[in-house]
Amino acid sequence: MNTLRLKLVKRTRLLSVAFVFVWLFQSASFAQSKSEPKIVSVPFPVAQTVKVSPQTTDDFHWDYYLYIPRSLFESPEKPSANHLLVMPNNTGTSDDDIRVHDNYAKNDVDDYRKTAEQLKVVLLEPVFPRARTNERWKLYTHALDRDTLLTTDEKLRRLDLQLTAMIDDARRKLSNNNLQVDEKVLMFGFSASAMFVNRFCLLHPKRVLAAAIGSPGGWAMLPVKSWNKKPLRYPLGINDLKKVAGRKFDSRTFKTLPLYFFVGDRDTNDSLTFRDGYDEQDERLIFDNFGSSLVGRLQIAERAYQKAGCVHCQFVIYKGIGHETNRAVWTDVNAFFIGELNRHRRAAEQIVGREGETATFLTSQKRSLLKLQKMADFYYIPKAKIGWSFETLIMG
Repeated sequence: MNTLRLKLVKRTRLLSVAFVFVWLFQSASFAQSKSEPKIVSVPFPVAQTVKVSPQTTDDFHWDYYLYIPRSLFESPEKPSANHLLVMPNNTGTSDDDIRVHDNYAKNDVDDYRKTAEQLKVVLLEPVFPRARTNERWKLYTHALDRDTLLTTDEKLRRLDLQLTAMIDDARRKLSNNNLQVDEKVLMFGFSASAMFVNRFCLLHPKRVLAAAIGSPGGWAMLPVKSWNKKPLRYPLGINDLKKVAGRKFDSRTFKTLPLYFFVGDRDTNDSLTFRDGYDEQDERLIFDNFGSSLVGRLQIAERAYQKAGCVHCQFVIYKGIGHETNRAVWTDVNAFFIGELNRHRRAAEQIVGREGETATFLTSQKRSLLKLQKMADFYYIPKAKIGWSFETLIMG
């Protein structure tokens, strides 16, 4: 009996020494894995504007352009979170020739290359059409107006969902080339494309990280159902959002969105008076309840957003400019995006760090325990004598 006990004591000591050795080995390996940077290799056109066309199985019907900045790969360490900067196209005029809109979108992406390099984000711009003749002239597609949202034209219906499909298609393509991109995107728009961005944010707040919305055609869509007891239908407000978009307004998520609205104090570009943008009843309601001044309307919109609990929204009026941007605007917009990117990337790094350390530690301990199990089996030590189950420790 004493001999058996002595053998068990020796084997237990041996197992303890082995366990310490394995633990030290795993700890050293873990420390080494943390210090080694992961090199990003992307066999995809970098610093070039790339055109992507839809396939028959895709959920979008139009081309889009991508630009991957070289600055993404200047650091040997893989970024904690990569993002798309989505800019809906706005040709500034209607034309039945899709080549006109295509050429504008490509040139637009080329013009914003510097911004992409500074922000270290991938640019995406769709090539949505905007027709001039037939009944399609009323579809202000580049602004995602009411007629566009309600059209039954298969290729033009739900351009907001088509843009979402483009975003996911780009994410898949980039992922296949070793570049992981977050599902939340930055968005920028000016004039009609700002109207598109504003409305997209209200329709799909979960897909947006932050958005800059410049001079949105004289009216910023409000996250409220009514004003002065007057119902605000889409795109004035959200009163009939479920009817036109098939979904309820996600107020909880929208309240958390960082939005940067801006307009020049000399801006007089008012799309409310044009029938391809708004119906006459919408024009009358806005003029009667919000006035004719674009600056005055934006100030009222600010109060409406604050009342709705949108605490991360900014409303800025730039002095001395009309329907345009200048260096001060771009300095502020870039600073806004950089701030939101840094905030999101820091949060992502903390999450990944905690999850990675936990997963690595648990994996190393499971391997160590498995090795001890094999040693115990080799020395024929019964689990009843050890007092605990390897399977219980390994499985948690």
